[in-house]
Amino acid sequence: MNDKFNQCLKDIYMKVVSFFTMFSKKNSSHHVMYLLSFPENNDQLIQMLDQDPLIDKLTILYQKQLVDEVKKYQSLGIECIQINSLGFFIKGLPMLKQAKVIIMDNYFAFIGAINFSKETTIYQIWHAAGAIKCFGWEDPKTTLRSHQDQERFQKVYNSTHYYVVGSEEMANVFEKSYLQPTKKMLLTGVPRTDFFFNQEAKIIAENKFKQMFPEVKDKKIVLYAPTYREVTMSTENWQKVVPSLSDDYVVLGKFHPHTLEQLSVDVLKHIQIDLRGLTLKELLFSVDVLITDYSSIPFEYELAKPDGHTIYYTFDLESYCQTVGIQPDFYQRHHVHPVETKEILEQAFDQLELYKNGSLSEWHTANDGRATIRLIAHIKQELKK
Repeated sequence: MNDKFNQCLKDIYMKVVSFFTMFSKKNSSHHVMYLLSFPENNDQLIQMLDQDPLIDKLTILYQKQLVDEVKKYQSLGIECIQINSLGFFIKGLPMLKQAKVIIMDNYFAFIGAINFSKETTIYQIWHAAGAIKCFGWEDPKTTLRSHQDQERFQKVYNSTHYYVVGSEEMANVFEKSYLQPTKKMLLTGVPRTDFFFNQEAKIIAENKFKQMFPEVKDKKIVLYAPTYREVTMSTENWQKVVPSLSDDYVVLGKFHPHTLEQLSVDVLKHIQIDLRGLTLKELLFSVDVLITDYSSIPFEYELAKPDGHTIYYTFDLESYCQTVGIQPDFYQRHHVHPVETKEILEQAFDQLELYKNGSLSEWHTANDGRATIRLIAHIKQELKK
């Protein structure tokens, strides 16, 4: 009963979206729309688009949890409209239908309800430089979804003209996950990775870390960043797996809010979760050892700290492969040695040379610090058509 009701709500929502775009005027020649769902994803790209004289107008449609994130863009004079607000339906959707170029940082279901003109070009900019876990059709749960859901997914995938990637590796993932042809893969590099090639930004970030964490001088910095899990774990189970290292290390924690709700004060007594105003990308320059599992953070950490170390701590590997899935043979192909118990994790710190960064270079063949420039050049070509 609930499934049918939810499906009915989805159908109504898509029809409402379609209605509000039905009477939109023809394309605005140089109007670019950016669909924002992740914080700190493409700051440089957004600001450069806003400053480019060829672009008449840049508008951002954003998810409601990013209301603070968009304040910096609003201060630049960029119009920002919250998705699913009244303004979204009355103004945002008609503007979206009229835009010449649309850039998305995620899957947005309502794209599938809009009948775009042939003059509109849609770019998908992923919110990561690589992928370990599965998504799209590679995610086991997708086959369990209703036929209507599956059709809606594929319609959005097919509506996208270009998938922005930093390597053939990531292109292959999109081709399999979204059932898309190779010709749609745009190998400009991933704009968010440009930050890690900016030496000035690196120095500023490192100095900011030293200023915010003066007490950790002469200690090794460890970042524990487990990926989001849909399945809730008990506090007791987290107690069994959360790392506890010697006083030679300072362990910082980057957890999804859903995960934090499952952790007690006792579980976190050896982990500093207050990052004191540093963003994740700023923090990575100062991390000596990254502990993660199926997250995409290692791809960017390799760029930020080539001489760092990454330990893949996969304590639930078997169940995760069954419920979410990971890219086929990922660990074997990249000569990665995942550890599956807390005891082995702690032993790994006695042989860190086995976990040196450098195994993910194949995912960065086009990530060289100039990805944003190349992508904007491509967008401008589309605007001129």
